[in-house]
Amino acid sequence: DPMSKHLAGWVDADRLAEPGVTAKPITIRHCLNHTSGLGYYVFDQPMHSALERTALKAKEKIMSKSTLAELSAWLGKEGPIAFEPGQHFYYADAHNSVAAIIEQISGLDYETYLQQKIFGPLGMVDTTFLTSRAQRARYNKAPMDTKNLAPKWLLPLLPKFLSFVQDINDKPHMARGDIGLKGSMDDWTKLNRCLLNGGELNGVRVLSAKSVTEMCTSSVGGRELVAPFTYTANEKLSIDPASPGWAYPPEHVDTCIGKVRTASHFAGQTI
Repeated sequence: DPMSKHLAGWVDADRLAEPGVTAKPITIRHCLNHTSGLGYYVFDQPMHSALERTALKAKEKIMSKSTLAELSAWLGKEGPIAFEPGQHFYYADAHNSVAAIIEQISGLDYETYLQQKIFGPLGMVDTTFLTSRAQRARYNKAPMDTKNLAPKWLLPLLPKFLSFVQDINDKPHMARGDIGLKGSMDDWTKLNRCLLNGGELNGVRVLSAKSVTEMCTSSVGGRELVAPFTYTANEKLSIDPASPGWAYPPEHVDTCIGKVRTASHFAGQTI
């Protein structure tokens, strides 16, 4: 289904788009597999177009204070697309808009829906958006090595991002479709066993076998999804050749700098 079928205010043909890009209806599947053409407008900032920079300024004003419905309404009307939906892969937060559809159709808030329909039935007792003090006491206390976590150009953004994640861990916060869910390895194993078993675990079914098959089937016929082009194609970025990150081995650095967005493509990727 097109997103506009379920969310009032989502635009199709009249959406903001980069020059030469034809705006077409964005579907639920486009949003789920990051092929909508939308973005976070946060990653790869040195390579952003003027349209994306304007979008980021507008988004920052509402990003941490909005409900799922409000975030979704902004993205559905104001979020520009970098490419025609379905043509490339680019990491976006359109999962929040899919979560808004779930709330609208189910009549439940997103967190309650997940608890009633997935976590509870599968016995995922430690999976939650807001951890208890006892659960936080079980976190891994090993210090995080941020030097190897991301390429050098991304390091200045990490403190802001990590503080945002910490805030989600420790304080009541909107349950989002894109970030903040926490759980144990035991719970994660239960979910994966359920998917491997066609949507059922220990006699409890949370998905039809047909849905699981659909989840595991390429929506583009197995075609590799290359990242969208940058809009500063001749600009060199200060990526550390020894640790480019985001699935780029050192020998590929010269082919990615100034040509593709490093946070949005993995060699051989289809979806």
